[in-house]
Amino acid sequence: MASSDEIAMPRPEAAQWSALPSGVIIPNSPILSAADTARLMGFPSREALAKARRTGRLEVEMFQLSGRRGWFARREEICAWLQQSLNNKEVAS
Repeated sequence: MASSDEIAMPRPEAAQWSALPSGVIIPNSPILSAADTARLMGFPSREALAKARRTGRLEVEMFQLSGRRGWFARREEICAWLQQSLNNKEVAS
């Protein structure tokens, strides 16, 4: 809880991604794990996400971090992909 001396500043990404469905829960971290990325992109497992990445069918960039195991994605990029996917779905309907 903020003290009376602190001013609550709105986070710019909160307004930017307000159009996402209310049921979508995105971790509040700038970097997402492969497990979170797979869940948000609708893959049934991390292995399915890894296969899509290896075969060049993944529409977002994933990267490795030194000292960490696994693959990661930027939260902003996943949010943009979700927003674009939702907009494309609405146009197709």
